[in-house]
Amino acid sequence: MEKQNKRGFIFKTDKGNFYFYDDKTAYVSRTISYNEEIVYGTEDFNYLETNEAVINNMLEHLVTKQLILNVTEDCNMRCKYCVYSGNYTNNRVHSNIYMSETIAKKSVIKYLEQFKIKRKYNISSQPIISFFGGEPLLNFELIKNIVKFVKDNYDGMVVYTVTTNGTLLSREITDFFVENNFDLTVSVNGSEQEHNRLRVFGNGLGSYDIIKKNLNYVFEQYPDYYAQKVYFSVVYDTGTDMVALESFFTEEKLFRNKLSSLSEVVSSFTNWYAQYDKTEKEKFISNRNNLKQKFLSKIYTDDSINHVLRKMFGDMFVLILNRRFCDKGKMEKPSVLPYTGACIPGTKVSVGCDGKLYLCEKVNCANPIGNVDEWIDSKCIKTLLDEYNKVGVKCINCPIQSLCPSCYRLLMDENGRLDMDQLKGCEKIIQQFMQGFRNLYSLMEDGKDVYKIFFPKK
Repeated sequence: MEKQNKRGFIFKTDKGNFYFYDDKTAYVSRTISYNEEIVYGTEDFNYLETNEAVINNMLEHLVTKQLILNVTEDCNMRCKYCVYSGNYTNNRVHSNIYMSETIAKKSVIKYLEQFKIKRKYNISSQPIISFFGGEPLLNFELIKNIVKFVKDNYDGMVVYTVTTNGTLLSREITDFFVENNFDLTVSVNGSEQEHNRLRVFGNGLGSYDIIKKNLNYVFEQYPDYYAQKVYFSVVYDTGTDMVALESFFTEEKLFRNKLSSLSEVVSSFTNWYAQYDKTEKEKFISNRNNLKQKFLSKIYTDDSINHVLRKMFGDMFVLILNRRFCDKGKMEKPSVLPYTGACIPGTKVSVGCDGKLYLCEKVNCANPIGNVDEWIDSKCIKTLLDEYNKVGVKCINCPIQSLCPSCYRLLMDENGRLDMDQLKGCEKIIQQFMQGFRNLYSLMEDGKDVYKIFFPKK
C-alpha cells in the first residue's frame, strides 16, 4: 500500500482479508498486505489561532441543546470514586454551597430566550433543563420553583431531567417528578455488594437498601412512568465483577433493560487505579474479554443481545458506523473544532452555583465560558479553543484523530490549563479501534446486516 500522505491503520478480518482505514477520509478499502500496521501521518504541526469572527458566527447559529443547573455543591453521600471526593487534583470538593433562585431564574430566562431565537436552525428541537449536583434533591425546593417558573413564562414543551443518587427520593419528590414527566436517572452500580463497595455515606455504610426501597415505591405506584422514564447510570472500575454486573442489570426486576450509561472511573488527575495489583487488573481484563466474546457469539448465532452487552461493547461499533466521511481527502470539521472528539463549546451549558457558565457538568469549574448575566462569551471560548487546539502537536498524525473520544474534561487541570500529559493510553485506544474494525468487517464478510444489529428498531 502507498503510505505517503496516509494516516490510519491496516487491519485483518477473520477470513484473512486486509483493509486500510483512512482516518483522513474515514473510508475503508481493501489492500494487499501481509501485516496489520498502524500508519501515522507525516504532517508538520501548523497551529493557527482560532478566528473570533468564525466563533461568533458559530454561536449565532448554534442551538444550545441543554441547560444544566448544578443546584448545589453539597451531597449527602461520600462515594469513594466521586470526582468531588478529594481524589482528583483538578476538581473541587463537596461544600454546602447552594444555587440561589435568582441565578437559576436568570439562567432559565437567558436559555429560553436564546432557544426561541435559534430554534429556526433546528425546528425539531425542544429545550432540555437538567438538574445536577452534588445531590440535586438537597435543593428540591429550587427545582420545584424553577419548574413552576418555566410553566409561567414559556408556552412550549420543555423536557426535564434529573440525575440523583436516589437516597432522598421521597414520595413527595417522586409524585412531583411523575406529575411533570421528568426523565429520572439514578446512580446504581449493580448488586448490593458491588454498589455498597463504593457508593457509601460519610459513615462508610452503603446506600443500596435505601435506594431499592425508594425505587420500589416508584415501580409499584407508577409502573408506566417507571417503564418509560426511569434509568440507571452505572460506574465501574478494575474492582468490578463485570460478569456479575451484566447478570444483575439483565435479570433483576427493578433494573433490567434500563441502563442509560455505563462508564469507567476517570483515570485523569488521580491515582485511583494504583490500589489494584497486576492480578486484579488481569482478572478484570479477562472477564471483560469473555463478555465481549459472548457479545460477538450472539451476533454470529443471531441470538438476541441484552442491553448491558450492547452498552458495554456496541457503542464502539455505533461510533465506527457513524463516522463522518469526506470525498476531498481530508475530514471536514468546523474550523473551530479541535482534534479528537471534543464538542463545540456552547452545545450545552452548565451553570454553577456561582452563576458562571461551563462546558458541561463533567468539566471542572476552572475555565468558565460566560455568566448568567451576559451569557456565552466568545472571547472565553476562543481562549479555550486556542489552548485546546495546541493538542494538535501531539495529535496531528494520530491514526484515529477523527474517532478519538478524548475531550476537555480529561485534560483540564485545577487552574484551567490543559495538561496534555493526561492523554494517557493513546496506544490502547488505537488498539481498541483496530479491534472494533476487525470485528465489524468480519461480521460484514459473514453477511451480517450490521446496521440492523447496531441500530435496532425500538
